Amino acid sequence: MSFSLDIPSFQAVLHDGTGQLYPWYMNWLALIANFIVRLLWFSVWGHGIIACCRMAGYNALRNTHKPLQCASIADFWNRFYYYFKELLVDNFFYPTFLRYFKKWPRIRLLFATWAAAGFGNVLFHFLRDLGTIADKGFWLALWSFRVYMFYGMVLGTAIGLSQLYEKKRTTDRSWFRKNIVTPVYVVGFYCVLSIFDDIDSNLTLTDHFNFMLKLFNIHLL
Repeated sequence: MSFSLDIPSFQAVLHDGTGQLYPWYMNWLALIANFIVRLLWFSVWGHGIIACCRMAGYNALRNTHKPLQCASIADFWNRFYYYFKELLVDNFFYPTFLRYFKKWPRIRLLFATWAAAGFGNVLFHFLRDLGTIADKGFWLALWSFRVYMFYGMVLGTAIGLSQLYEKKRTTDRSWFRKNIVTPVYVVGFYCVLSIFDDIDSNLTLTDHFNFMLKLFNIHLL
């Protein structure tokens, strides 16, 4: 006996350009289900690699560690993909932080964070697929990467602002706010932002914005 929740795939609802095939609540279900599945898949993938490292005798830290217990947007990023975050910190954050805006500490932290989580993140994923660049040419491949570039820009800015402002709010929080409200708010942000975490799709940035508006039952096109 088979069991199914009858939730369409995220790619199916994303490619529904008319906005009439699925109602707004089904779009939400597809988006949330896709986000949870990706989170679980990524956790299993990372744990498998760390397990091999530990069986080889290395006391490697976990790549994904309780992201749903995050205290801020920056904390979720650290818990979700630890080693990639460390790669960006070593190659983009520290060189930027130690060189620019030394007289303005808040701008210095924000710019260095954006250089890592924004620019470095986008650069890594763009140069990772050299075959696509060779096939399309540099400028066409860069233009087709505009959706993920927007994703990286928003992500880097959000993490930078999180580091600047959300540390002040961690001391006087009730249990409910700390363990329920904040994680729901942060995970909800990443869930909605995952609409633009699209590297291989041929859809435009406008298509992704239209889908985001459909979540709130707004149809512009």
